[in-house]
Amino acid sequence: MAGESDGSQIDPGKSRNIEQNTDLTNESTQMPNLPSEIIHEVLARLPVKTLLRFRCVCKLWRSFIADPHFIKKHLHLSTIDDKYTHHRVMITPAEPHFSFRSCSLYSIYNEQSDNAIELDYPLRDPRRANWVIGSCNGLLCIAFKGDVIIVGNPAIREFRRLPEPGFKTWVESYFARYVIYGFGYDDSIDDYKVVSVLCFVRHKHSVTEVKVYTSRTNTWRRIEDFLYGPPHDEPGRLVSGALNWPSIRYGGFHNNVLRLSWVIVALDLEKETYIEVPQPKYGDSGYDRTLGVLGGCLSILCNYRGSHGDVWVMKEYGLGESWTKLLTIPYVIDLFATERFPYYWPLFFSKDGEMLFEFASVLTLYNSKDNTFRFPVIHSFPTCLNANIYVESLVSPNAEDRVEEHHQL
Repeated sequence: MAGESDGSQIDPGKSRNIEQNTDLTNESTQMPNLPSEIIHEVLARLPVKTLLRFRCVCKLWRSFIADPHFIKKHLHLSTIDDKYTHHRVMITPAEPHFSFRSCSLYSIYNEQSDNAIELDYPLRDPRRANWVIGSCNGLLCIAFKGDVIIVGNPAIREFRRLPEPGFKTWVESYFARYVIYGFGYDDSIDDYKVVSVLCFVRHKHSVTEVKVYTSRTNTWRRIEDFLYGPPHDEPGRLVSGALNWPSIRYGGFHNNVLRLSWVIVALDLEKETYIEVPQPKYGDSGYDRTLGVLGGCLSILCNYRGSHGDVWVMKEYGLGESWTKLLTIPYVIDLFATERFPYYWPLFFSKDGEMLFEFASVLTLYNSKDNTFRFPVIHSFPTCLNANIYVESLVSPNAEDRVEEHHQL
């Protein structure tokens, strides 16, 4: 009937209010119309975890984040961040049946307790020995017993298994066989390389076989055998485009005793040639040495057992005169037990003068300004066999596939 209401009609005034509210809601959820250059600069300073979520915001942001130039810029800004918010420490545990774990470098230096996060990676098996060869631009290279190697980025959860180098299993008359590795970036071809050095050792003599893997070709090539005697059983340290190993040089016999020298051998990743790196003028004798990298410089931690440890850095790579004693760390007696533990693995030196290193299987900070030690609180942290500093990045171990994907966007 005319004039009757069925109860479903809406008052015209109310209708206008609802429409106005709807418009306001749409305006409030609308993204600000910022210049693409500003969006680019803001995104380049965000953590990787955030950027991975932001790929779903829109096609423009996805294109930004996938762009190789953006990835390099983000890596550069993350690396030079003086708060270390993008840096992490990857820990190789000393105990069996533990997987790699990582913790925040920022938390370590800022006295914040942190949880060590277990790394999820292919071929993980608590019964199988594995270790981190090295890190470069956010990529980690991991070796497994049996000449199996993977390269991956834990921040973006991408990994790549390398073909096996195809080394001999044994050489007659040699009593020991081991393989050492190095991982680095060859700027001349914008590519990553893995170096494998097979060592067969017997008294007074050794033989080596060296192969280089190139990421773009996904193949191994044999190069010149290792310089001097066998390298120590530890990964090469990447500095200025060269991998550096402590090695043994045989020096003949004196009074029927074989003379051995501790030397540093470097492999230039571009030229694939070897050099011997000059060492500091240590001074006193009676020490042992550990090779590392601090602030992009080659470093040596020189231990005088029970007395002190000297930390040297090579300010200009390859120039012997540029070796500088960075600091001296006194030994602390009875800190953990009656045994005097050696200092190992100089890992990081902060702008405030604190050095992070491994001592008695735990991470330790020494402040050179007030001569104090402190020990970061890290939960779910196993005793440390080895540790590596790496920067979280968007760099993919499958970079060629990423470039193709970007061009298709």
